[in-house]
Parts: sequence; C-alpha cells; structure tokens
Amino acid sequence: MSETDTGEIKYKAVKVNVQWAYKVTGFSSQYSNTVKAAHQILGKPNVLPTGGSSPCAWASKAGMLGTGKLAFIRVAFEKPVKAQQVAVAVNFNPGAVEKIILYGARNEEKVIYQNTASKSLAKPGILNVFFEQLPFEVTEGALFLNPGVVPGCEIDAFGISASHDTVKAEINIIRTVQYSFQKENLGKYINTKSDEAGPVVSPGGKELYFVRKFAPENMGGSKDEDDIWYSQQVKDGNWSLAVNLGSPLNTKENNFVQSVSFDGKSLLLGNVYSKKGQMLPGCSLTHKTNDGWSVPLAQEIDSFINLNQYVNYYLSGCGKFLLMAVETDSSNGGLDLYVSFKTGENHWSKPKNIGRQINTAANDFSPFLAADGITLYYSTSGWSGYGKEDFFMSRRFDDTWTNWSEPLNLGPVVNTAGSDTKYSVPASGEFAYFTSTANSLGLHDIFRIKLPEIVKLKPVVLVKGTVWNDKNNQPVSAEIIYETLPDGKEVGRARTDPNTGEYTIVLPAGYNYSFRAIADDFIGVAQNLNLTEVTEYAEFEQRSLRLAPIEIGTIVTLNNIFFDYANANLKPESFSELNRVAEFLKSNSGIKIEIGGHTDNSGSDATNDKLSKNRAQAVADYLINSGIDASRITAVGYGKNRTVADNSTEEGKAKNRRVEFTIIKK
Repeated sequence: MSETDTGEIKYKAVKVNVQWAYKVTGFSSQYSNTVKAAHQILGKPNVLPTGGSSPCAWASKAGMLGTGKLAFIRVAFEKPVKAQQVAVAVNFNPGAVEKIILYGARNEEKVIYQNTASKSLAKPGILNVFFEQLPFEVTEGALFLNPGVVPGCEIDAFGISASHDTVKAEINIIRTVQYSFQKENLGKYINTKSDEAGPVVSPGGKELYFVRKFAPENMGGSKDEDDIWYSQQVKDGNWSLAVNLGSPLNTKENNFVQSVSFDGKSLLLGNVYSKKGQMLPGCSLTHKTNDGWSVPLAQEIDSFINLNQYVNYYLSGCGKFLLMAVETDSSNGGLDLYVSFKTGENHWSKPKNIGRQINTAANDFSPFLAADGITLYYSTSGWSGYGKEDFFMSRRFDDTWTNWSEPLNLGPVVNTAGSDTKYSVPASGEFAYFTSTANSLGLHDIFRIKLPEIVKLKPVVLVKGTVWNDKNNQPVSAEIIYETLPDGKEVGRARTDPNTGEYTIVLPAGYNYSFRAIADDFIGVAQNLNLTEVTEYAEFEQRSLRLAPIEIGTIVTLNNIFFDYANANLKPESFSELNRVAEFLKSNSGIKIEIGGHTDNSGSDATNDKLSKNRAQAVADYLINSGIDASRITAVGYGKNRTVADNSTEEGKAKNRRVEFTIIKK
C-alpha cells in the first residue's frame, strides 16, 4: 500500500505499475468531438469497474467503415516501458478487439494480441494481455476493433505495465474513510410518498429548504412539479413538520432553492421570476424582510447560455462566487461546472469553465461549495462510481478556479447503485444532507449522514452577533463586510435581521479578519477577529457592533489599528481601517475630527503621554497623506487618563490601549 497526497486529502491506493495512454496519435473515427471522442481513452479508467455505455469512453462512428474494415486507435505513453502486460478497459459491448500492436521509438512493432471478434456474454472489464518482456521499450500502442461484428464497443482506457500483477480498474475512493453511522432518513415530517429532492441546509444547520414534487399542497396542486418547502430543527434534534413557503417564492411553475447565504437572510433560487409569473432561464435572489421573503430579483449573468434542459446554481456563502451547471458550446459534453464572479449588485461576469479535472464528457452537476470556499462536492457519472451518478469531492488550490485536486468518490455508504444528487453541508461539517432513492418512504427522499473527519470541509468559525445603535441601544439594519488582514481583501458580506439586528457570518479558520458594520447615517465600525490559531470548527457568540450616528460628540474606537510594541509605528494591518476613515472624511467634507491616543497604566505618566500623542499623530499623518486637509484633524495624547476598562487584567489593559476619533465639527 502507498500513501497518495491529493492536496490535504490522504487516502490509501493500491500501487500498480501501469502507464495509461496520455496522447492520441491516430484513429479511424470517433463518435463526436466531445462525447465518446478519441481523447476519452486517455488516462486511467473512469467508467469501469461498473461499466456500461458512457460519453467518457472512445467509440468509433457507425457507418464510417467499409465492409470488413477494422476501427483503430493509436496512442502514446509518456515514458518508454519494457512492457509485459497490456490492459484494455472495455466498458461496453466487449468482444470487438481483434488485434493489439505495440511500437518502439525506433519503429519496432510487435503484435501481442490477435483474436476473432465475437459478441461476448462476458461483463465489461479489463482485457489483460500478458506476454514475455519485449526486446524494445514501448512508446505507443494501437487497438483494432471489428464494429461490424460487435457494434457499439466502447474503450475506457488503454494501459501498459512492466508488471505481471494484474491491472485492475478501481473506484477512486478515500481508502481510510470510515463512516461511523449509516445514512439516516429524515422521517415523515420531511419525506412523504411524493418526491422530495434538492435539500439545502443553512450554515447554522437549523433550517432546511427542499423541493416537493407534484404534491397536492403545491401552489399548482398535484400538477405542480416543484415547490419550495421548509423545516426547522427543533430542540430534540428532530425536524418540524415541513411547510410550503408560499408566495412570492412559489408559483404554479418550477420553484427551487439552490443555496442559502451564510447569514441565512438570502436565498438563491432557480429561474428568473417574470412579472407575468412565468419562469425564465437564469437565477434569482430573495432577501428576508420584515414582511417575509422579498420578490425574487433576477441575477444578470454576462453571456449566459444553457443548451441543456436541466440547470443547477450555487451561490457561495460569502456572496462573491456563483457556481452553475450548464451546457454551452464549449462544454466538455453535457452539463459542466462554471463559475461567475460578482461584478456589481445582482450582476455577474461571464461564466468560466472550471476545467477538465472536474468536468467530463458526462453530466457534472449539483455543485456545493463548502463554507471554507475551497471544498467542492458535486455529482457526476464521469468518474468511476457505484451507480448512475455519485457524489465526489475535490479541493480548489488557487484563485484561478481551474486548479483542483483529483476528485474522490465519497464511498458506498453515501453512494448507491441509483442516482445520488444534491449534496449540502452546514458550516460545522458534521452532517451531509442529500437525496437518494434507496430505502425511501416514497420516491426520492432526503437523508443525512454524519461525516468522518477526512471528508469534512476545512475548519471554519461561525460568528454571531448584533448591531446596535450606540446612542439609543436599538437594533440597526446594517450590512456586515468582512476582510482578511493585513491585505484588506474583502471576502464576503452579510445582512443583519431587519427586526433584531442579529447577524451570522462564517469565516475560514487560519486567518486574521476585520469585520465591520455599515448603515446609512451611521459611522461604520469594525472589530478584529484573529483565527490564525483555530484548527477546528468553532462558534463565537455575541460579537456586538455598535454604530454611532454621525453627529458632533460621537466617539468612534478604531478597533483595527495596530502598532509595533511600545512605539508609534503603524502595522500594515491598520491600513484598511485608516483608508475607510479617509473615505468617510472625503465623503463628509464638513466634518472635523480629533484623533485621541490612549494607553493603559503601565509605565510612567510622561512615557504614556508621549506614546499616546505619537500614536495619535501617526494616525493623523496617515490621513493627511491620504488627501485629508490637515486643518480638519487634531491629534491629542491622553495617556492613561481616560480608561474604559479595569487595568488590573490583561483584557482590560488591551481595551485601554486604543485610538479613537471624535467628531468636533459637522
């Protein structure tokens, strides 16, 4: 056994010394340029061991050959091999292979297999041909098939090996994964004799949205194919009786939720809701208001096209990335996964194909991007699996969105012989929710399974809090913006509940963050949250943000200002906060402010007075260098004279070491 590294995911793989074809050098014909094309023979088997007809295998085009002529394909291997074995993965209609020839770099050639084609009762599988080691190193190989005798034969892969160990086709699963629990049907409050599908669980894991098909309670009655239903998890861990969400999200046409934002206040819906009540191609966003869910707003996607009757979308929890499963002229075949980037309010860039490491000639769909923004779960029949479609997992390596780890099958506990689709995981990564037909109460049912550590998303932190009006202690309807430090890169936004001011954000562990609240007629305020040492899922409660109204006498603490120890040198982590103060002053040209520096009680009065004044002046200088007139800024050092907390604790001292600004003229 050997340990294979696929970008953070460790799994066991059987070491087989085999080279699979990496380039096609010639062929007689191909079914099409994408589906069942010649290049589908490249790489390891991705149809076997299950087998069956697949767009991800090579097939010659019927009618292209004359009577008695053989179809052929010739391939190259990346490294020369003193071969003793050929492995031909025949995934459909075996028995057509009549001849196999191997070639060397100096024009050597050897026929190592010759047979008469005949329709075979054998199951699809690997045709292993063993022979004495050849006197030359093999660089290419050719297969000859007789489609006249065995029509429709498909070849999944072609490999050579210097070993006499039998080459086998295996499903690429995480070998060390062990599920402690069997999958669990969510029960009669969720599942019925109708078709339940498309589960979407909220990041907090307490709310579940799904589709119920052709139910009498749907808006259009039993002829209504898709309506959105909703359930909440109650105290004992069970789910409440599901209810139809009603208008405006449900109509008499197809309605379905595709994802929910980190804060639970926004839903991405399939289709565009027209004013006449019709569903048009695309997707829409709805937001929770005081009166319920808002009328869905169409999302404008540049150069959007879908040539397939099916579609999936997924909006990342941070609201910046829109994944979709669509078919275009540039697709690898069937549905491919694409990503669009947010370019404005309800506006998205032209979809970008996320690459052939993920997308295949088969349908690749039901994307779910976990809360870490890196781990992708999706369904496909384009890789070796246990049934019609299986769940796979991959991780994104960089911001190109085309560089991914090799997809890994989630295993037979989750995947069945049927169709396994629509995977959803809360921020904790504790459970996966999905749709399956196995052991259902009716047709498709919704299940969940507890995830082992190895297939969980990377750790994230769920942060909850409230935004208050600092003057009257009333909740504020605000937007939360969170950024990484020190680069100030925005990584997401959330909304507060309009009634309570409560918010929820989800942050990938391992980074230092600033998160701030903004609202009309208030001064934005930020806090710092350092998660660089966090290594597992956690929840932080009551991170309150207090917004100060824009008026004379208002004091704002700059929480994300950092200095080197015992001096006034600003750290780079401070620049994002200071840039926002500069923008605020530029937008409010009549305002003048006092910058106040404060210390704890460590050290002498003279030292603290000097340090606090120097730090206040450093902030003032930064703002002046950013284009703010010096006459609008006064720097004052208060030393340890204006404490806001008890100096007897380190926490209290940290609160006293601060920089504030006060509006002195409006």
